Amino acid sequence: MKLALLIAFLVISLTLPAYYIFTNRQENMVTKIVAGAAIYLLATIIMNFCCKAIGFDDLSAMTDMKYYVALLALVMTLVLFIFSRIKGLYGDKKNAALIYSGFAIVNFFIYNMNSYMNLLYIGMNNSIEKLSQRYPTELAESLLDYYNKISTMDVFLLCVELVIVFFILKKLFELVTLKGTKIYNYVFLMVGVFCLYTIQYCINNTVISFVLYFVLLGILLYSNKTNYGKH
Repeated sequence: MKLALLIAFLVISLTLPAYYIFTNRQENMVTKIVAGAAIYLLATIIMNFCCKAIGFDDLSAMTDMKYYVALLALVMTLVLFIFSRIKGLYGDKKNAALIYSGFAIVNFFIYNMNSYMNLLYIGMNNSIEKLSQRYPTELAESLLDYYNKISTMDVFLLCVELVIVFFILKKLFELVTLKGTKIYNYVFLMVGVFCLYTIQYCINNTVISFVLYFVLLGILLYSNKTNYGKH
């Protein structure tokens, strides 16, 4: 069951952005998707540069993690603002969905494939004998022990978190990737990204994290009925 959920997690990582690409097909859609991927890559490059410049080599301390999250929110907002200067890129909701899908393919699918493929391999070769064909015996034992300590519920919650975070980020992107975005939408975006990643990286209590996720998602859904993101 745990292995099936892990496979489902990776499938969901691709299915969610793929669905929005399929349902928002239009002319020049590849340009929008590539722009979304470029937003992720530029934000990552800037983040890596800033972290090296500041000296964020070890994020084990909670204070450093909070500063990291604040920097991430600032960089994400800055990059989305920079791309808004590209004439004709931001537009209607279909454009916004395609841009976000490009971002999401890299942010969720490619990132998760890179992060969890080894775990998937361990799950599919769940014995010392099989793992020893690829890893030294001592390392194989450690990897198998690590995998066995992960519960089925942990992977299930990982899938649920993926879906929630996907839609939270989608709503945040919509605030600024629609034509005619106001400056306060960028402020709302920055606060929203900060809140999202604070929940994800700085809160260790699962129940509290999910409650806060749903509160944030609820606020973003409600914001569609207010001045935020209204177009």
